[in-house]
Parts: sequence; structure tokens; C-alpha cells
Amino acid sequence: MILRPLVHALMVLAAVVLVGGHPSEAADSPQQLKAACENGSPRACLVLAAIYAKGMEGTKQDDAHAAAFFRKACDGGEALGCANLGELYTEGTGVIQDVSQATIFFRRACDGGEALGCANLGVMYAKGTGISQDLGRAVELFQKSCNSGEPLGCNNLGVVYRDGTGVTQDLGRAADLFRKACDRGEAQGCRNLGASYQFGEGVKRNSVGALMYYGKACDLKDQKGCDGLAELEAGKR
Repeated sequence: MILRPLVHALMVLAAVVLVGGHPSEAADSPQQLKAACENGSPRACLVLAAIYAKGMEGTKQDDAHAAAFFRKACDGGEALGCANLGELYTEGTGVIQDVSQATIFFRRACDGGEALGCANLGVMYAKGTGISQDLGRAVELFQKSCNSGEPLGCNNLGVVYRDGTGVTQDLGRAADLFRKACDRGEAQGCRNLGASYQFGEGVKRNSVGALMYYGKACDLKDQKGCDGLAELEAGKR
């Protein structure tokens, strides 16, 4: 049995994400977005929430306002608003931390067709957070999310197959899923694929491959990917 270093990622929740590029593409100003939101545009509420969450467009970061507008977006049918609100409840950001509420909003997001919500709901089932643990349901949700193009779902499904959690361990499939996640821009997928190459798990052991994928993770601002890259480079000296 190979001992796994810290550079191996566990299943993770996504952070709050933006919509369709830079928020200014959706309207000329936060004031216009607010007016549109108040006039019944859930999309405007969603983009305005992201502005408050990140402190952009000359607007001071305000987590409580972000939560309020994500809720309006969610209630108006924007599934990504539900997913982001679920993340805020998970972290206790702008709202009182409540993992049961987080699970409710992740489910609403997933049921509304938002693959990110399915990935996050899968994590809740896998860890038994805010809901009874159900590894089989977690696998189903990760698969659904990955099939819908969400790289975090692919990464988390890869972790499940790598560790044999609720499924028969399959290191080759895990590596393929990490590659899919990495190709779609998920840093943790790149880091996990780097580890697969470093330790020969599901792929032929290859230091060049490990360096490449740790490097990709590092380029995507993943500190543990940077740490893995530095460790390997130090070992080559």
C-alpha cells in the first residue's frame, strides 16, 4: 500500500463562481444590475451577487449582500445562484453557517440542471455533511456532474475510484478522470494526475508527466500543485 502525500486532493466543494465571463458583460453598471434584479431579472441578481461576493466593478465586497442576491437569483430559477448560496451556507459566509441549508440549495441547483450543484451535493453525501452519508448516491452525482461537463465532478469521481470509496478501486479510471478534469481547467485534477504519474497509479510512473501536471496545477494557482512541483524539482538536483 502506497502512503499518499498531502499533494493528493480529497473531494472538494467549489468556491463561488461567476457567470459568463466578466460581470460588466451583463450590464453597464452595478446600479443597472440592481434595477434589473428588482424588476424581476434573476440573471441580473446572479451577476450582482457575484460582484458583491468578489468586490468588483468598484463595489466593496459584501458577503451579506452577495447571499441576499444569490437567494433572489435562486428563487427566480437561476440554478447557479442556488449552488453559490449553498457554498456560502457551507462556509458561513454572509449567512449563519448551516450545512443542512447548504445541502438544500445544492439539491435545488442540481435539480435545476446546474452540474456544479450536483458535484457539491455529491460531496455532502460522500462526507455525510448535512445529510446521511450515502456513498452510492455520491458516486451517481459525481458521474452526473462530470457527464454534464463540470470538471470538479470529474475530479471528485476520480478520487472515489482512486481510493475505492463506494466503488471498486480502479486507478486507471481515476487517472482518466483526473485528466478530464485537468483538461477542463480544474487545478485539483491536474494535481491529482501529477501524483498519479509520480507514484505510477493507473499510469506508468513518469517524472516528466508528474512535473508537467503539477506545473499545470501550479499555473492554475493551486498551492499544493506548486509544492509538488518544487518537491520533484528539488529531488532532481
